[in-house]
Amino acid sequence: MSFDLTSFTKEDRSFLKTRVDEESGKIFSSKRSNDSRTLNQIWIANAYGQAAEVHLIRHCGFTDNPAPYQDVLFNDTPVEVKVTKAAYYLSHVLERMNAKK
Repeated sequence: MSFDLTSFTKEDRSFLKTRVDEESGKIFSSKRSNDSRTLNQIWIANAYGQAAEVHLIRHCGFTDNPAPYQDVLFNDTPVEVKVTKAAYYLSHVLERMNAKK
């Protein structure tokens, strides 16, 4: 699936900013999670995934997963959202995800 932020309404953008601000602050505050990144670096990286989650929540019938650091739910089933800048990075993203299992 792909989408473009130009399809986001003002409300979508506000919702996105709130989500990114909240989660980025939590990650930055956690010494275990921030691995020496600045708050700005965490915010930028976090915004990619959060934008996809906002799109799914606002336009595709998904709901927010209230568990900490979890993505979204679809029909009460947890869904892990992965984002990449371009299709040619997809195999790398999947390899990293499988290595974490």
